[in-house]
Amino acid sequence: QMPVFLTREIVNISGVWRAINIYQASDLKGRPVIVAVDIKTGEAFAWNAQDLLHSNIPNTASVAGVVEAKGTLLSPTGSDHGPTAPLPLQHAKVFDDKGRVVAITDDNGAFKVPAGTQSSMKLTIRLDGEYAAVIDDEASRNGPVEVSLSATPGQTMRALLNPLGDNAEKTAAGNGYFYYSHMISWLKAAARMSDKRIEVPLAGGIRVNRHDMPGNAYFNPANDSINPQKEAVVVVRGRDGRPVKLRFENTAQPSILEHEGTHRVVHQVSQIELTVEQAAVAAFRFVLRIMDPVMDSGVNEAIADTVSMFMRNCPLIGEGFILNPPAGAPAYIRTGENKTQYDPKNSDPHAEGESFMGFTWMVHQGLIEALGQEAGTAYAALLIVPTTIYSQPKDVTTAAQHVMLADMTSDGRIPNEAMIRESAQAHGVSLPDVSPGLGVAAAEIQGTVAASLSSERSAPKGALAAAAGPAQYPARNEPIVVNDA
Repeated sequence: QMPVFLTREIVNISGVWRAINIYQASDLKGRPVIVAVDIKTGEAFAWNAQDLLHSNIPNTASVAGVVEAKGTLLSPTGSDHGPTAPLPLQHAKVFDDKGRVVAITDDNGAFKVPAGTQSSMKLTIRLDGEYAAVIDDEASRNGPVEVSLSATPGQTMRALLNPLGDNAEKTAAGNGYFYYSHMISWLKAAARMSDKRIEVPLAGGIRVNRHDMPGNAYFNPANDSINPQKEAVVVVRGRDGRPVKLRFENTAQPSILEHEGTHRVVHQVSQIELTVEQAAVAAFRFVLRIMDPVMDSGVNEAIADTVSMFMRNCPLIGEGFILNPPAGAPAYIRTGENKTQYDPKNSDPHAEGESFMGFTWMVHQGLIEALGQEAGTAYAALLIVPTTIYSQPKDVTTAAQHVMLADMTSDGRIPNEAMIRESAQAHGVSLPDVSPGLGVAAAEIQGTVAASLSSERSAPKGALAAAAGPAQYPARNEPIVVNDA
């Protein structure tokens, strides 16, 4: 009888983990046997019926499961403050009883652990994954967010972290983990940023429920951490000079977390990368991590807003951020539906960048109108996000020009030029004429500028990263923690 392939498994045979193909076959006397062949070494193992009944053969069953954590869903319009519900725990580590990582969850929070010869397994899952771990500054009150369980091979289980997490501080932990991990997945898929540097775990983690900067959130490059704040009351001066108490919600909200996470991505891409040869030379020990990215601070704020808007297909950042807004004042932080005019003299990077944020949202909507919802949304992400992050523009005008050049085809046409120019003009930016000969250069430049800065950089072929000139370090005098919401 010819062997019949049954399945492929990872099992433990005599204390060695092996990837094996399992076949049903017959011995020389025609008796049924099970054959396992090591895929890597070609070693074969066989068991007859008596072996299957009495010997210590490998158990090829696996423990499978899906893990979720309580957090905040988006609203029907893509903004913050949807219902509290389970979110898939993406790219989370699954630990065994010895603290070893035995599996990583996928984008849906699913995992599978080979059981080997074990009749049961103790597994632990917490808010700790490939991209980040969550640290709760109020953990003594809120308790740890993790789950430990005993699982039987062949069993499929569901686990929910923080099942009672309906208060803002406990939900902040689930939000912090999910929305940062989801942002990395989105950049890799929608923006096609296959860049190992953005996958490097946050060294300082996501520190939720902080209270060092009430009513805010920030990325801190000094310790590589993201820091959303707990709900707080802040006293400010009104227009009449009298004190006004404003109550700010817990800032671990989807739109804000995606904004701060993008600051970290920009920072990672800005770093000077050493080759293996350079790293071996003592003189290069003086090449340290830079605190500020090359990118202009206003553009940095704007691209952080842009990623957040594009991910949610919603122009609002921080809707409901102020719980008791003054009469007539908006309750959100910023909106992409603005007509803010670019003012290079404005010292506030958030205000300076608001014009580019408005420009990117207007281009996003223009592409949807031209190409349809699905194609327009996809092309907007590819056109704007990697182009801006990798080219590190020195000002808003240069950033908008890069977007227009990224739309250029190999024959020199810019299919959406009129709409892009109109979007820039609506925000006080006049784009220069494009040289007729630039189309030939575009074909050679596509995707190479980012790669020239670091071999790890990967820009989509449709992105003309820096045809307008190399990025320059802007002259700025800012504190270390500059990337706040």
